[in-house]
Amino acid sequence: MSDKIYCPACGAEVEARRTYCSCCGASLRGDGHGHNSEFYGIPPMMYQQGYGVPEPENNKLFGGFAIAGLVVGIISLLCCCFSYVGIVIGIAGIVFSAVGLKGTRNRGCAVAGLICSITGTIISLVEIAMISL
Repeated sequence: MSDKIYCPACGAEVEARRTYCSCCGASLRGDGHGHNSEFYGIPPMMYQQGYGVPEPENNKLFGGFAIAGLVVGIISLLCCCFSYVGIVIGIAGIVFSAVGLKGTRNRGCAVAGLICSITGTIISLVEIAMISL
């Protein structure tokens, strides 16, 4: 039975005779200063806090607007037969979707909401024009 140690970078259990972690590849032999030279100044366990670059806080807000724009856009398509109601809801969907396009999160929802909202607004405008003739 061999001795086990824990990798300072990822926390994985590895055999004590190993030089590098079998999970993350980090050096298990320090440089004499209490830290591994493989980390390039990044403290150990930093890798455990998440994957990739953290998302900016304001991007979460824009993602919410994109989803709201999609929902309101679909409602504007459903309400386009109620002429003026469809226009008001369609304009609200256009605004929500346009704000949602500023973020990088849920851009597809924002584009779909924009298309649905514009379509619902145009149908409502055409209906009003046909009624007034």
